[in-house]
Amino acid sequence: MDRVVEEIASVPEVAQNQDDKVHHIFIRQFNSNNYLKQFILWIVLFICLILIAGPLALHISSVLPTVKARNIPLHLFSEERARDYFSNLTLYGSRVSNTRGDFYTRRFLITQIERICSISKRHLKFEFDLQNFTDLQHNQLQNIIVRLSNLTTKSKNVSSLLLTAHYDSVEFSPGGSDDGSGIVILLELLSNLVNDLTLTFSDVHLIILFTSAEEINSQGAKEFITNHIWRSNIRYFINIDAASCNEKASLNRIIPSQLIVDYSRVLRPRANVITEYIHKWFKWMSDYDAFIVNNSLLGYEFGFLLDGYIYHTSLDHPSMIKQGVLQDLGENLGILIRHILLGNINLQVTRNIIDKDPFIYFDILSRYLIVYRMSTSIIIQLILIILVLVIGITLILFDHIWHRKRTLTCINFHCIYLHFKYPLIIRIISIIIYFISNIFSVSVGLLFAIIVALIMATFQPLSWFGNATLAIFLFSLPCLIENGLKIHLDSIVPLRSNI
Repeated sequence: MDRVVEEIASVPEVAQNQDDKVHHIFIRQFNSNNYLKQFILWIVLFICLILIAGPLALHISSVLPTVKARNIPLHLFSEERARDYFSNLTLYGSRVSNTRGDFYTRRFLITQIERICSISKRHLKFEFDLQNFTDLQHNQLQNIIVRLSNLTTKSKNVSSLLLTAHYDSVEFSPGGSDDGSGIVILLELLSNLVNDLTLTFSDVHLIILFTSAEEINSQGAKEFITNHIWRSNIRYFINIDAASCNEKASLNRIIPSQLIVDYSRVLRPRANVITEYIHKWFKWMSDYDAFIVNNSLLGYEFGFLLDGYIYHTSLDHPSMIKQGVLQDLGENLGILIRHILLGNINLQVTRNIIDKDPFIYFDILSRYLIVYRMSTSIIIQLILIILVLVIGITLILFDHIWHRKRTLTCINFHCIYLHFKYPLIIRIISIIIYFISNIFSVSVGLLFAIIVALIMATFQPLSWFGNATLAIFLFSLPCLIENGLKIHLDSIVPLRSNI
């Protein structure tokens, strides 16, 4: 009789164990569904954020100034006046070195420089020079150079500021952007500076250089920096180049990085230290590289980089240049140039101090420029790393102590306190696994982006230069895949922490 009662009594216990297993399976399935719901929710939130914040930030950062009319005072930059030069600059098509287009362009530039200098009512000293040189094919070429100084200045050791752009183009291309944009901006700036009564050119002289044969390994710039007599007193240079003028121009490169402090004074700064490394990685060359070789000069390079479709093609016509981009760069350069000519910047920066402690810089919506030193960046990163470690360890310890004081009645299937004898060690191992899964997911996302970029480069090279949607597809989609993979890895790791 007792045996029968025992067997009857054991039946509910077996049933209870089965119910517990079913309960655990249900909880596990419920948690998996929660992960899926969380993943979908994060995707929806991310898309909403892009749809709301993306266009707003793009609009703020890309808004262009109003184009100034031709009839404004001559000391102010006018895009309409600058565009007037295009009609003759591109009249004969491409400006390949030692061709008819090159000869007529040279004559046109000389005429315009003489006109600008002649209408000035100020007593300034204008020195004009044509630097003759031969290229590798023994063609006779010329750099066009003009120097402005004060008639009362007798010293020969006055520092100079060099403004430069190249007037040649590649074959079959009218060179509206590359580098017609730089030419017309410099012509208008020359007119502005000559007619600005606040500038005396006594403390700092101004040299404007139009180089030839830039498209042939920057031979004109190399000739000037090697052999011209005016080169010795140049303190800083500003080079203007372009791929396409469809967006705002930005500061592409700078040497030394300390000069970024002076650029931060402009109205609409647009710069990011990353572009410095992009030029190094892709080995994009221009006259800038000729000027800085062998520690020759210090200075800036500004340019238009977006929309690679028209770069070095017959589509590079002045009509393709977006309204307002010349006004934007012209006004910014005008402010920077005036600061240099008025001696409001440190002209004693030398190559001896270059990049001992380089600057990190980036703009916020093309309105504010954030600048700080590399040493400051390292300190900030160390503080953040220490804070993350300290806060993380503290939270784990407090959470561990709190769980140990509780009665172990956790209903979560992943609760480590019901399954392991040393839960703290298990939690540390789970954190390591979580960290490895993050690295793995980031690597997969980056690999996916590279594969997509390579595929697109095969069919439509540089297509993301002119299409923001493709850029979002390239860089945002891998982030979504990365987050999804990370969430999936977290869901299959049973050692997950409860904090």
